[in-house]
Amino acid sequence: MADPEPTAPGFRIIPFGEVDPSIRARFAPARPESDAPPVEPQAGRPDLSFAQRLIRQAAPSTIGGILGGAAGTLAAPFTAGIVNPVTGAMAGSALGELANQGPLAPYTGAEPSTAGVAMAGLMPAAPSVVRTVAKNIPGMATGLQKHAQDVIGTAGETLQKQHGVDKDTLNLLWNRTGPLADLPVTTTGTAREVGKLGLELEKSDFAVSGLKALIKRGEKFVTRDDLATGSSSVTWDVYRTNLSHLGAQIRVLEKKGGQTWGAAKDIYRHMLDDGNEALRGAPAHLVQRYRLAIEATKRKELGEFISDAFTSNLSSRAGLTNMNFDGIATKMIRNRDLLERLVPTAEVDDILSVVAKLAKSTPQVTQVSGEGLRGMFASERIAMGAAIGLGGAGMGLDLIPATGAGVVGIIGVEITSRLLSSPAGRASVAALADKGFAFDQIVNALGQGARIGAAQK
Repeated sequence: MADPEPTAPGFRIIPFGEVDPSIRARFAPARPESDAPPVEPQAGRPDLSFAQRLIRQAAPSTIGGILGGAAGTLAAPFTAGIVNPVTGAMAGSALGELANQGPLAPYTGAEPSTAGVAMAGLMPAAPSVVRTVAKNIPGMATGLQKHAQDVIGTAGETLQKQHGVDKDTLNLLWNRTGPLADLPVTTTGTAREVGKLGLELEKSDFAVSGLKALIKRGEKFVTRDDLATGSSSVTWDVYRTNLSHLGAQIRVLEKKGGQTWGAAKDIYRHMLDDGNEALRGAPAHLVQRYRLAIEATKRKELGEFISDAFTSNLSSRAGLTNMNFDGIATKMIRNRDLLERLVPTAEVDDILSVVAKLAKSTPQVTQVSGEGLRGMFASERIAMGAAIGLGGAGMGLDLIPATGAGVVGIIGVEITSRLLSSPAGRASVAALADKGFAFDQIVNALGQGARIGAAQK
């Protein structure tokens, strides 16, 4: 075949049956840049997508955290709180990651990593950090207060039901005892204490009028002989009434303290001892009934102490109910010696531990509900918001943008606090606080997933 005729520069004639190389290259499959063979999956390691690796490798540490948190909750009462939901979840997550890198590696595709185990163990601590930061968000206190009040009651109703006795139950026990009202209570111990206080009063030139009145009433009580026994004795009804009234007086005096409060507590303790001694003279077939009635009387007194501790620390802040749990704990600690005469020490410890946890997790509502514009310059949170905004000037922003950022910061705090202080906001925060364990596990699961994802990248 003859050579093709020459054409214009830049053009050439393609013989019939051939394909232009440039067209062939355009549609040909891409060739690898290297002639090296493709990398085969390692033996024992599954060929997984990114999503599959993320789910499979995060699952062991997440499940381990859930099991460890549950175990920590069960173990906390027996380990003085050293093993608790957080430390249990940390240990469980670390063990789960060890399993992920060990026996589960053929299924999850995990690689050995000491740092991965350490990070998995630290991740469950994140929710407590989140919770600590969240408590300081303006307006958050209103929802946390609502949750605490729903759980414990504004008068400590939950604790009263657990450790006290209601009036109907007490009356039922009294009625079952039959002649309980006529049970003689010899007030020997109380008379001895009142006499000692009277002698001290005679020597003192500085005794307050309240102390003098208390001792005078005590002398009247211990000189009664209601049952004509020839010694200081009162009926059970008289004893119970005076014990209840003296307990109420102690709760009033506790706010001021001083001589009268201390003397009233001493008389009260001896009255409780005299009540216990009354069982010794009870008929054998009625001893158990009397014991139950006396125990119920003590628990009714405990309920009164709990109610007073809560209601005396209840206030209204900008129309919202506020409870000072630190004040509740302080009041109960100051009367701990009496509480331990009413119920076993272990129960007193349990009551105080519940109040202490609430004090730690429940901030008080501030005087201004919104903590916003009305509290400006008086609220350190607002001042901090403005400072952060204006701090942009130090980063190169002009004065007007920096000032605008400060204003936006203040308004943002105001809006946030008002949203959280609204009925819907308080209900949302209370619901979240009520699901504390679930919230912690959700945050842990997200954290474990983020840890695995970052390692895969």
